[in-house]
Amino acid sequence: MKLTWVTIVTTKFEESKEFYRDFLDMKPGAAFSPNKFMDIAFFKDQNGMQVEIIWSKNKKEASDSDHIYIGTFFDNYSKQYEEAKKRGIIKSEPAPQGPDNMCFVVKDPNGVNVQIIQPK
Repeated sequence: MKLTWVTIVTTKFEESKEFYRDFLDMKPGAAFSPNKFMDIAFFKDQNGMQVEIIWSKNKKEASDSDHIYIGTFFDNYSKQYEEAKKRGIIKSEPAPQGPDNMCFVVKDPNGVNVQIIQPK
């Protein structure tokens, strides 16, 4: 199996695009409007995994996403942590994740948890 993408339906389209592009350093991919009520933008990581952001113009609020986590590895873990502190988006401070990795969690603009994992 190869996980291709995770989809997030949002009411904060521009903020979401900025978060995945600028904070997580994902590359913008396809972006289109399949109809007049929806915009879609994809962002790809260095391994090909994508996050699909969907903005439904009819949706008034985002649902509770507290049970959803996206895991990401960063070579420059410390730099990412400092940037997260600067942005005020840390949900949980660094803690061990298994015997070899550290991890902290941030919230994206939609309330989705994004784990920032320090590689071995």
